[in-house]
Amino acid sequence: MRFALITEGVSEHKMMRHLIEKYFKGHDLGPIRQIQPQLVNDKQRTTGGWPEVLKYCSRADDLQQIFIDSDFLIIQIDTDQSQQKPFDVSHTNPNNQVKTNSELYFEVVGKLKSLIHLEILGKIWQ
Repeated sequence: MRFALITEGVSEHKMMRHLIEKYFKGHDLGPIRQIQPQLVNDKQRTTGGWPEVLKYCSRADDLQQIFIDSDFLIIQIDTDQSQQKPFDVSHTNPNNQVKTNSELYFEVVGKLKSLIHLEILGKIWQ
């Protein structure tokens, strides 16, 4: 199994890598590739944050390239700032009630899916 990660930054990359290694302990994982932001020796080389995660999800050619060397892509994005533009996923529903974790999750997944080119989405989303 070969994993690639798109995360907000170094700390999120480390956490996702830790979770993957623990969950798949005993399996042949190979290297876990950090795609966005780029890291060298656990130091961030390119801009991170949720805006960059959103931008990367809309880059069709780059997403296709990921699957040449990876079987799975994990996209990590925090929701603490999701109500801001261009994220635009509100923390409250139309009745001004705080959304449940499940509601927020499905809206964030929907947002990410809306950014990924349909041809790629059909191949990779499961």
